Amino acid sequence: MNFSQRLAQGHELAAWIEQLVYDLSLPDTVRTRLAGTCFQVAQEHHQAILLLLSQTHPLHAPAFALLRPVFDSYLRGLWFAHCATDADLERFVQGKSPPNMPAMLAAIEQIPGFDVRQLSDIYNRSWSAMCAYTHTGSQQILRWSTSDAIQPNYSDAEINEVIAFTEALAILSTLGLATIAANKFLAKSVLAKALEFSIPFVVF
Repeated sequence: MNFSQRLAQGHELAAWIEQLVYDLSLPDTVRTRLAGTCFQVAQEHHQAILLLLSQTHPLHAPAFALLRPVFDSYLRGLWFAHCATDADLERFVQGKSPPNMPAMLAAIEQIPGFDVRQLSDIYNRSWSAMCAYTHTGSQQILRWSTSDAIQPNYSDAEINEVIAFTEALAILSTLGLATIAANKFLAKSVLAKALEFSIPFVVF
């Protein structure tokens, strides 16, 4: 599959997700509003990455910078949906921040199905790099260095990894929406799509 086909596949997935969750009915609670927003923001970041990479002159730096926000959004959605107390929700609505990432992960991985620590593994392997891309650290800067110019120098393998990673998080965020909606039909459709895309860290 060439790069154009890979991008087309990503856009098809994003369109499928958008159609799937359009007019999805959710319980009208603070918890589902916060969690649902986070899951949909993760999906929108995924769409933005695809659009940035699909330009005639691809915008690699902002596309890579969105890796961390996709991961952040998905984890916050899980925390709001399954871990936050009513007091936590109220504090957030009043402007307080949620726990930091390690504390959030520790809470999430107390939930059956998440206790295999796949999310912590991703955090431990990739968090520093994600932060560097977001905050213009060495990972980002060094990919603009060539022998004779300052210009993007991202490898095809790195770009494909970004696409695959954010596809997985978009699918998992859709599964998160299905869970808070208690929509078994939607969950079944999303799990089938996860298998189709060979998502390596689907958390059931």
